[in-house]
Amino acid sequence: MTTRRAFLAAFLAILVTLAIATTSGAFRPAAASMNAPANVGVVNLSTIVDRMKERQEWDVRLKALESAITEEGRARRTKLEAFAKEIEPMSEGTERESRIDQFRMQEIKDAEWLNGKKLEIDRERSLKWQSLYRSIREGTRKLSEREGLDLVIVDDSKTELRVQRNEKVPMEAQALEQIASLRVLFGSKAIDVTEKLLVQLDNDRSLGAATGASGLPNPASTPAAR
Repeated sequence: MTTRRAFLAAFLAILVTLAIATTSGAFRPAAASMNAPANVGVVNLSTIVDRMKERQEWDVRLKALESAITEEGRARRTKLEAFAKEIEPMSEGTERESRIDQFRMQEIKDAEWLNGKKLEIDRERSLKWQSLYRSIREGTRKLSEREGLDLVIVDDSKTELRVQRNEKVPMEAQALEQIASLRVLFGSKAIDVTEKLLVQLDNDRSLGAATGASGLPNPASTPAAR
């Protein structure tokens, strides 16, 4: 009996030890792993977009396109004005009516041309933002893999609410709408990876230039263009 009691006492002691260890988490490696905090990074998206090289390249291209369209538009207007001056002194008759018809037809063609160019600029601007978004997303993926980040979010914690008098939208509704759109209330500087992401994006751009693959996308080959 003494031996049996000693065995039971030892067995109970082991059970108590296991219970204490389990409660303290010493025997829960799987649970500890599952509950490990995620590595999070935040970025200031406005800073990223303003300073990335690709944005600057797109702006140069769009400015050149808009300047070319403006110059051609000015030339067309000058030509049309000269045409009108030729018609003014002409006396009434078949020839004058014919010239007026030609003038009106040219006006229609110029208006159609201008509308087409406005659509072209709008398409190029859309392609710009699509391209920037793809680059930021890909750069963020590479940075996350290198830095061991599980999640990268846009830090909008510094966004100030802006309301103004508007007959159609009450100022309270404006404030509430802006608050509803915010996602981050605080982002520590310690987890801000804005500068690192900028370096990643610029390096990707430079590498693309070195391999001849960093040219701006051909509009004809993009989904939006098709």
